[in-house]
Amino acid sequence: MTANTALVPGVRRHPAGPGYQVRVRPFPAETFSVADDANARAIELRRMRAVGIRHAPRSATPTLAEAAASLLARKRVAGKRGPLTAKGIKHWDDSTRPWREGKYAALPLDLLDRRLLEDAILARAAEHPVSARNELQALKATLRYAQARGHRFDAALLTIEPVATPEHEGRALTADELEHLAAHAPSYAFRLVLLAGTTGNRINELFTLTDDRLDLAGRTMTIPPELCKERRRKVIPLTDEETQLLRAQLLARAPGTRLVFPKRHGSQWRYSAFRKLVWLPMLRDAAEAWERERTTPEPFTGLTAHDLRHTAATLMREAGMPAELAAERLGHADEGVLLLRTYRHVRQGETRAALDAIGHGLRAASLGHHDEQTGRAGEVDGWAVR
Repeated sequence: MTANTALVPGVRRHPAGPGYQVRVRPFPAETFSVADDANARAIELRRMRAVGIRHAPRSATPTLAEAAASLLARKRVAGKRGPLTAKGIKHWDDSTRPWREGKYAALPLDLLDRRLLEDAILARAAEHPVSARNELQALKATLRYAQARGHRFDAALLTIEPVATPEHEGRALTADELEHLAAHAPSYAFRLVLLAGTTGNRINELFTLTDDRLDLAGRTMTIPPELCKERRRKVIPLTDEETQLLRAQLLARAPGTRLVFPKRHGSQWRYSAFRKLVWLPMLRDAAEAWERERTTPEPFTGLTAHDLRHTAATLMREAGMPAELAAERLGHADEGVLLLRTYRHVRQGETRAALDAIGHGLRAASLGHHDEQTGRAGEVDGWAVR
């Protein structure tokens, strides 16, 4: 477009980026990179409208919104390893939303500008780094899927650097700390916290748990494949205490719901609401009470819901449960390899206790040692020797 090129009615500079938008009602909006092409298309559409044509073929290049919606439709059918869980589908729905509904959704793929999209992602990462990471991954997945279907775009978009996110090191509470934490949850949620900290259920497995999947007489809980990360049916054996806790929860929950751990009025939790209404206030109150009542540092700041799974794994191992059985209860199919590598946490003082136990054994073994040269009891490095 030269300085003296005028835009005809129905054409304007695109509000969300480079190029020109053609908007001639009742036809859908279209975008062109060259002003002359946009002018020509606007004139063509007005002529079509004048003779009564109300539907025109769209340009061959899909918009970012259309490409993202196409990827999402594909994900709803199956992922790379088979059907996605409800949580997996929600992840893709959330991660593609900025590209389906946001500022750049109406731009055709061939007009996407790396600089603009990268700046948008960086601005998002400044406040919400994990969401920005997921959304960038979704953008690249959208573009690769479109590329596989024959559409073109600036390949530099695929070279946008990944968003760095802070790594969370899993932590495990002691039984005392877990009980203290749950005591500061709302009355309708404290049993959920306790159960997550002993069974090792992922929090979403408990959000979606319904009473038909509990066998309290047989002391088991069942998680169907579509509601767990492992994508296989899990039957979790329960302790007597866990069974009693669940019996109490069924009586205390909101009436008229099949959910075992619903919100106050019976509807299903979403993690964002649970974090805001239960988790963060509970951590705050538990930490403040701990500092008032105890002399040791409070262990709750920065704790995540997934740390309850770490807690359960560590408590099971500390109770002497074999690694392969604890792993089965957690839903792992690796006979305890992941549990020992990721979910087993060393308590403060545990290493010293183990070393002391070794030392006591060595002392006992040395009691019969006799000083052959003197024939009398002696002392070696502070140990009594006879």
